[in-house]
Amino acid sequence: MAKRKKQGKVVKMAKRWEILEMFEKISPVYDLANHLLSLGMDFYWRKKLAEKIKPYQPEAILDLACGTMDLGIASKKILPEAEFYFSDFSLKMLKLGIRKLEKIGFFKESSLILADAQELPFKKESFSAVIIGFGVRNFPEPQEALKEMYRVLCPGGILGILEFSLPKNFLFRIIYQFYLGWLLPAIGYLLSGERAYYYLRDSIKNFPPPKDFEKELEQAGFELKASIGLTQGVCWLYLAEKPKK
Repeated sequence: MAKRKKQGKVVKMAKRWEILEMFEKISPVYDLANHLLSLGMDFYWRKKLAEKIKPYQPEAILDLACGTMDLGIASKKILPEAEFYFSDFSLKMLKLGIRKLEKIGFFKESSLILADAQELPFKKESFSAVIIGFGVRNFPEPQEALKEMYRVLCPGGILGILEFSLPKNFLFRIIYQFYLGWLLPAIGYLLSGERAYYYLRDSIKNFPPPKDFEKELEQAGFELKASIGLTQGVCWLYLAEKPKK
């Protein structure tokens, strides 16, 4: 049994390094690819999440799996008084994000942490909000990451997640599946020269549908507050609260 657990841990660690290496390789074109492949809708999705957490007036916000920090920056513009922490396991992504923070004057008032979302180096109940954009499906063990988010949130704190999904509308779903299956990875490959977007395509297809992911949030201890389909359900916004004591 112990040997089996050790082997399982090695496999999971290898998966994490594989995903890290992939994101490090595509980091130079990551932002451009996101904007092009979402047809610019990613700006709207991030703004929508920031608007949804604003009523909670969080004072300390963790942008987890922040990538190049677009979600945190969009949220900072709507919540200027909040203190922001940016965390990702890719140093290259963080460095690209630093350039953005410096350009718009947010760098000195932000904190950056190189960390794995499944093993966060923060004390219990450190944040009043945790936000994450399109990162959950990249965790080898999503439930472990959700439990970490729960741990670092204060009671009454809000979790905001953006993640891709498959549209409910039959016709739109067919069009989207063609785009997702063929155009997205092909365009991604042309932009980056890497096959990473084939992995991203598969990660979207394999991610649990909204009803199933809502159950995963509840399993981690959260109380679901909202589950909203955006752009015909291509993107899904989840709001979940850590119950007050």
